[in-house]
Amino acid sequence: MKKEMLLVLSAFLILVISVPIIALGLDSSGSVGTAETFATFSAPLAALLAGTLGLARFAQEDYGLEDRFNSMNLLLSLGLVLFTLSEIGTAIISSMPSGDQFYFTISLLLIPGILLWAVGIGRYLIVCWKTINSVNPTRVLIAIFLFSAAATVGTQILGAVISPNRSLIDIAVCIPVGFGIIAIAGILAILLWTFRRGALGLPLGLAFVASLLFSVQYYSWCIITQAPTDILSRLIATEIYILMGASVSIAGRLDASTG
Repeated sequence: MKKEMLLVLSAFLILVISVPIIALGLDSSGSVGTAETFATFSAPLAALLAGTLGLARFAQEDYGLEDRFNSMNLLLSLGLVLFTLSEIGTAIISSMPSGDQFYFTISLLLIPGILLWAVGIGRYLIVCWKTINSVNPTRVLIAIFLFSAAATVGTQILGAVISPNRSLIDIAVCIPVGFGIIAIAGILAILLWTFRRGALGLPLGLAFVASLLFSVQYYSWCIITQAPTDILSRLIATEIYILMGASVSIAGRLDASTG
């Protein structure tokens, strides 16, 4: 591993460890309000900084679209910037009384960023699969679709058992957004397995871990109805953005020809 990439990885990992330690330290010392404020502001700040770093790397030449590797990371970075807006919206919503539209509104704010991530990694999977196997990844995409659909249905059934009083609006928005998040994790898992022995393994691995945390966070809302605005959910969001920021920052230091 190059020294520069090692330093970048170390810096991001220090952030991953430091953020929850600071929040838990504030909470345990009795400064609950300060801890909640820290968690609320750290999420949009992490998304904005991570997205900006990625854009600075991948929007330099033809907006990063000269190959699918740069295109994927550019869309991941743009997604992070959009998640900044969703986090700001979440912070605003948290100051209002929650109602039937609460989860619905949060989910709507997430959709643009999720779509950018899905398009970016989906296109990269198709190109890589065609290059390596000389065929379209039709079966792989169908498998991802079926797995995501089954996981989504299963979690909704579990959520109905655990929280039978959920509104139909909550269920209606949990299904498509949850499906998208699981599909992203599935595609990243395949890409990680494909490039596990190469230089791309590290950034893809970080992105995959971020997508897993995203799945855990979102389904904690849908199954056990954990409030998206509580301190734990905000800290998980911050970790997601830091890890994805590490992924695009390290990817930006790789030779574009590896994509």
